[in-house]
Amino acid sequence: MTQPNARSVAWEALCGVAGGRGNAETLLRKLLAKIELPPVERRLAFELTLGTLRKRGYLDYGLNFLLKRPLREHHSDLRELLRLGAYQILELDRVPAYAAVSQTVELARERDTTKRAAGLVNAVLRRLSEGYPKPPDMERDPVGYLAVTGSHPRWLIARWLERFGFEETERLCNRNNEPPDSFVFGNTQRGASRKDITGLNLDGEPVPDFPGCFKLSRGTDLASTEEYKRGLVYAADPATALAALVLKPQPGELILDACSAPGGKLFHLHRLAGGGLETVAVDSSPRRCCVLVENVSRLGIPTAVIVGDLLLAPLKRGRFDKILLDAPCSNTGVLRRRVEARWRRKPHDLKKLARLQLDLLGSVSRLVKSGGLLAYSTCSLEPEENEGVVNSFLKRRGDLDRVPIRGRLDDELWERFGDREGYIRALPHRTNTDGVFVTLLRKVR
Repeated sequence: MTQPNARSVAWEALCGVAGGRGNAETLLRKLLAKIELPPVERRLAFELTLGTLRKRGYLDYGLNFLLKRPLREHHSDLRELLRLGAYQILELDRVPAYAAVSQTVELARERDTTKRAAGLVNAVLRRLSEGYPKPPDMERDPVGYLAVTGSHPRWLIARWLERFGFEETERLCNRNNEPPDSFVFGNTQRGASRKDITGLNLDGEPVPDFPGCFKLSRGTDLASTEEYKRGLVYAADPATALAALVLKPQPGELILDACSAPGGKLFHLHRLAGGGLETVAVDSSPRRCCVLVENVSRLGIPTAVIVGDLLLAPLKRGRFDKILLDAPCSNTGVLRRRVEARWRRKPHDLKKLARLQLDLLGSVSRLVKSGGLLAYSTCSLEPEENEGVVNSFLKRRGDLDRVPIRGRLDDELWERFGDREGYIRALPHRTNTDGVFVTLLRKVR
């Protein structure tokens, strides 16, 4: 067997994602930690894996056109290998088609003693290298057209077309298929300025409207920098700060960060307060809480971390001045970063998640003091998980009201992220950030 390389690592990671063994980036890091590869090969492994996942709809359409049996009827490992080879042929101009075919066939030969899979891979990829089939007609089948060219599930495309129209849906799909930008915020707990990080040795540029946030240059390996290791910066999209900005944390307050892991919202709360803030961070997942503890330790954030199910109401009622609930959701606003999420989610998940979000909102609302504030946020674009949950909650409860957000944000931020209904709503193709929804409630009695 040949030595591991970028393609073999990518194939193994793709098989792991398909088998439900984890998300792509976590699997890649685990695999790469076991072997030694040059930096260029490590970067290629990430590009091949994440690119293949993003473009799966486009790749599958081309492969199904050439296969005698639908792709879904073939063994999972073979499906992922065909997709990996197709991605190199169709999307990587720097890789000659003949090389992509031969190297993919070689991978098949190493695992297939009968050589049948290798023969199939060779035949299909060679034909694909000769031309891609015509996609569905844009006018007659806009859902099918965008499902292929935009590489998203049909059910999600249909929803977005109804809400956004064709041009915006196409822009949103294209945005989701781009590699995500990398951003960092300076950490005030470690002495970084609240307004900038220009004194740090990082190659990037300031982000308008978000003091202390920098967009890093492509290819920056942040985890290997001293700034990251010493906790001087935290990696986060600008839009992740919006819920904390709306909540306006102040020194001396006690704030609950619900569903806290991995700690991004908690970081923003302490950064904005500038010290003197008391927080409690709760998450139901022991594994995610381990990541949370690692992050708060590196960043020097003083907080109490609790592993617990908020639906069981383990905390004292009426204790907190403010609560930030960043609820579990479908992640449709962060599909650039969570590349496999678009293929894992199904239409029925939205109702299931909305019920969970409503239950969580009901549970944590009992923990806030009279007159206290509760920020509800998701990284979903779907109304059922956002204003649908909020409206259902307020119909059930008469002790909370919505709070106008506009006056709590700078005018520039409101113009960029505020909507006509008074919510914060970041849409990736409009705001050039992750997708985020935020609203604010007050306990009136």
